[in-house]
Amino acid sequence: MMAERLHSRALVQYDRLPDRRLRNRIIVGNAIAWVAIVILIRLLLF
Repeated sequence: MMAERLHSRALVQYDRLPDRRLRNRIIVGNAIAWVAIVILIRLLLF
């Protein structure tokens, strides 16, 4: 019983790893996009 639970928990953690990497890439991409937008606005308006 315990071995089945531990095995399934290990599989769930392994499945979440690509989701975490994707989420981190989206967050970094979003930050880069906002910085680029701010720079473009400053160049155009100031």
